[in-house]
Amino acid sequence: MSLWGKISNLSVKQNMGSSEIRSLQLTNRLILIAGILASSYIPILLWIGAYWMALQLTCLSLIAFTFLFFPQKTKLTKATPIIATAAIYHMTSVSIVIPESQLELYLILIALIQLAAIKNQPLSFLIFALSIISFFISIYVQTIIPPIVTMNSPQQIVMIIFNVLGVFLGGFYLVFQVKLTNNKYKEDILKERQEVINKNKRIERQVEIIEDAHKEITDSINYSKRIQNAILPSSNKMKTLLPNSFVLYKPKDIVAGDFYWIEEKNNTIYFAVGDCTGHGVPGAMMSVICTNALNRALNEFNTILPSQILNKTRDLVISSLETNQNNVKDGMDIALCSVEDNILNYAGANIRLYIVRGKNEILEFKPDKQPIGQYIKNQIPFNNNKIEIHKGDFIYIVTDGYIDQFGGDKLKKFKTPQLKSTLIKASKLPIEKQNEFLDETFENWKGELEQIDDVCIMGISV
Repeated sequence: MSLWGKISNLSVKQNMGSSEIRSLQLTNRLILIAGILASSYIPILLWIGAYWMALQLTCLSLIAFTFLFFPQKTKLTKATPIIATAAIYHMTSVSIVIPESQLELYLILIALIQLAAIKNQPLSFLIFALSIISFFISIYVQTIIPPIVTMNSPQQIVMIIFNVLGVFLGGFYLVFQVKLTNNKYKEDILKERQEVINKNKRIERQVEIIEDAHKEITDSINYSKRIQNAILPSSNKMKTLLPNSFVLYKPKDIVAGDFYWIEEKNNTIYFAVGDCTGHGVPGAMMSVICTNALNRALNEFNTILPSQILNKTRDLVISSLETNQNNVKDGMDIALCSVEDNILNYAGANIRLYIVRGKNEILEFKPDKQPIGQYIKNQIPFNNNKIEIHKGDFIYIVTDGYIDQFGGDKLKKFKTPQLKSTLIKASKLPIEKQNEFLDETFENWKGELEQIDDVCIMGISV
């Protein structure tokens, strides 16, 4: 490596970025050129008898050369402004003492170099302003003070030659600095652009991962829905066992914790609406467990009345949810009915039974306030309600998702009193129209709000 290359790479380290290396190399070259240029004027000043100016310039040269060996951070932030300030002082004083030297032209060159070389913008403009002010001061002082030191013709020729050489070197540096600055600006733009591209690629990849995961989860939930639909009574079974009936089934999510159930045993029709803990996938898993428990309680054990079936179902659900270490507290609310001739038997776990009779009469049968599952209080047997039904009666079982829905002008819950009046209105319609009416009423009430829970309503015309 040449001496020029060694000096240019002073303080350069391998872990530096390319733009930082170029800035440091350029600073080293600026310091070297400034020192050499200043040193070259010393013999001229001695020749013309400006000894004090020569001593001053010698000090300036030593300061410039000393900065070559400073640490990288100090060199990049302090070398250029300190050397520039010292040069401004020297050029101003020399141009005043020796007007024929015309060194005030260097002040303009220094101002332009500072604009291109100094990274700290406020400091750059400060030195730029100082150079311009010093230039006009030197011109003004030359008009009011006679020359202190004069030069003969040979001395003037030599000074002109050095001035031209100095301006040429300074101009070359200025052009090089501007070009380097532009290149660095382009590199920064390209680097930022590449960072944005890389970041977008990472985001796109993360979006793909999330979309794939979402698709897998959604596919699994959709398959779970197929399983849950297979457990629910088919439309043919509903028409066969309860021809004058409807079911409004509105899951909050793809799968639901609410379910409806219908079976026949010994000429008795059993039907129920259940609301398992939670909604979505957890609720759907509970509905499978509870539906299975209902089927077993009816078919495997000697249970006839709805209260007996619920008692046995509770035992089966608790047994299914027991683990070696913990007892799961989940379960379900349910209204279970059986119909044989004109007798309706009803037992309920937190879900009421409604019967609309006549034009405006609605009968309400309250359930036992305990769920099917673990209960913090002492568990008691479920009560059985024996009810005589008449032709023209309408039987309704409704889960709490309907009355708990927020909506209306005041964004309040639907609540039980409004449900009763709605059921009375529905009973005046044919049974095949009641499903649509109750659904429209619910949607109009909900409006743009989110559905908060699963909804299931079973209606039967006697």
